[in-house]
Amino acid sequence: MRSTLPLLAVVIASLMVSGAIAQQTRDRMIPQPGGAFANTPPEAPHRHSSTYQEGVLRGWAVLTRAYADGVLQESQAIINYETAYSMFLDNRIKLARTELELDQIRRQRYQDARVSRVMNKIENTKLRRLELLQEALEYQLDDFDIDWSTAMIYWPAAASSPRYGTHRQRIEQLMAQIAHRETYVPLKLQADLAKACSKFRSELHRDLQAEAAGMEEIASLQAEFDEVEHLLKGLRYSPLLLAEANREHYAAY
Repeated sequence: MRSTLPLLAVVIASLMVSGAIAQQTRDRMIPQPGGAFANTPPEAPHRHSSTYQEGVLRGWAVLTRAYADGVLQESQAIINYETAYSMFLDNRIKLARTELELDQIRRQRYQDARVSRVMNKIENTKLRRLELLQEALEYQLDDFDIDWSTAMIYWPAAASSPRYGTHRQRIEQLMAQIAHRETYVPLKLQADLAKACSKFRSELHRDLQAEAAGMEEIASLQAEFDEVEHLLKGLRYSPLLLAEANREHYAAY
């Protein structure tokens, strides 16, 4: 009896230890979420499967998960690429719109500047014409200066000298052409008349200066020169006054 008690105690202790180890083994065999490998029994010296079938299943699970992770990462990469490409296209569209708006602004500014230049030119031309008309009215010819029906000019005494015959003849020919025109006087004809009057004035002024060199009283010579200069300026501005008169005449109709 005494020899069987120790043996019985040893058997009971062995069974209790085996039960505890089995319980721990079952607990560790339960898969844990988030782990790359399932836990192996604590009695295994290396963390590997205890059976061939378990190793195959665990390896297949790892391979499947790795493939799924690869597909997920590839999908995310494609999404990122599509997002980046969409942003790139949006930036290109914004750039194109900005360039178009800038081009429209430049075109509008150029058009505004061009219109402004044209309007300024027209305004300056009108102002210049008004200034010329005002000056021309100061030297407007009357019936004592010229007969418009025959274009005959009544020259002052200082301009009636035979040495000025060429100048008088040239101016009278030009005035005859102008007097027979009812509307616009060509610019060339106006320029020729202005040139002829200027040459006549310059020569007359030079001759009167030479004549007055030895005289103490030159007021009479100055008066004669002013009279001729007034007539020459009136002849020079006559095309402008005729054109303005004809314009007002036709505007009335």
